[in-house]
Amino acid sequence: MPRIAIPSLSLLLLLTASSAQAGGVAFPAERFAQLETPTPADTARWDWPDDDDFEQVWSGPERGAAHAWLVVDGVLTDSGARVSVGVRRSGDGGLSFFDGSWAHRSLIDSARPLGDWSAARPGDTLSFDAEGITSLLVESVSAAGAPWGSAWDDWSYTTELLRSESPVYDIRREGKEEAGELAMALRGAMLVRSNSERGEQALTLARRLLDTVHPPSDDLWADAADFAASRDPALAIALRGRYWPRGRCSMDTAPQRAGMAFADLCYAAGDRACYLQLQVRVMGDAVGSRVMRSSYGEASFETYVGRIGEIGVDTERFLMGLVFAYDTDQPRAVGLHTNRLARAMIETGEPARYDALLASYAQDPSLDDLNRHQAATTLAWVRIRQHRDDPTRAEGAAADVLGHMRATMELAPMSERWVDAHLLLIEG
Repeated sequence: MPRIAIPSLSLLLLLTASSAQAGGVAFPAERFAQLETPTPADTARWDWPDDDDFEQVWSGPERGAAHAWLVVDGVLTDSGARVSVGVRRSGDGGLSFFDGSWAHRSLIDSARPLGDWSAARPGDTLSFDAEGITSLLVESVSAAGAPWGSAWDDWSYTTELLRSESPVYDIRREGKEEAGELAMALRGAMLVRSNSERGEQALTLARRLLDTVHPPSDDLWADAADFAASRDPALAIALRGRYWPRGRCSMDTAPQRAGMAFADLCYAAGDRACYLQLQVRVMGDAVGSRVMRSSYGEASFETYVGRIGEIGVDTERFLMGLVFAYDTDQPRAVGLHTNRLARAMIETGEPARYDALLASYAQDPSLDDLNRHQAATTLAWVRIRQHRDDPTRAEGAAADVLGHMRATMELAPMSERWVDAHLLLIEG
């Protein structure tokens, strides 16, 4: 699908008092239409959002319900660590860590600003409470305006497609009882598949299992879901939603296979949000838990990105929508690390297309600093991964890519610091 380029005039419009939407830009309904899948019947079976649903998300800036993140770059006065901190204006009004020393992530993410950070200027000292008063010496502040343009369109598209009325996973719900003997009875009832009476008994016991506090990592949830799949699909989906598998090593594919099986149930039910949320989790290797993780394990897990387009989703727009982040009252249901997102982009078979898009956004002065940074880090991973896959260029791939980006691209300040910090680690 062709993309609408952001004109240079966008910088002026971004700084106006009203948002671009309020300034007269009409909702681009054609950019949110469902693509035709192999047959019209396949397309029609999905619960595609109405134009009004998409527009409700897209018009957030006009309603004051969506902002670009205000990013404050500075130095923690107690440790000297350089960090970039996002200031949330919606929700709880807290802070979020974006960049800098990983040792300070938990400190920043649990912090609350003291005073008005929105008026911060270079040279100011800002205080925040993170189990004790801590301060930040401000070096720079990003220009945060109303989000708009193709980045905002893509974010709105992806966010609405992922939105569901209830959580896909419900692994922490309190139950009325321990499963105990019920679990043993269910296992026994499922063994006799040819007996219809025992089959109904198994389904009854499986429904009762949903009201227990049975361990989410027990394969009984998956076995019961498989048993119910052809008999009661809604029950099968509910059972899969309680299953949180535990990988026995970094290369154990059981969690990914569980996510795919769950996604297949949602596909059969035509449940668009459930299916897409699970595919994003599979892409991000974010189903279940693992005893340990490793780069070898990550390398063995495909993203299965090709499944995204099977329900009429524009894969390019969907993946680009996952790049961007906004401060909004309708947060995205699920996301993934830029490293795995980059791998998904490569596995579409069109890495050059994504490279060009990401490079454009990373250097776009009309885009807010955080989203320029999101584009830059995703771009770095796209390039590094391709270098690593090429035996003639694998050694020193990260240093080569990051050094070239730093020397040739007009990056946002937080991206420059991110590149410098990683080069320092590499050169060690």
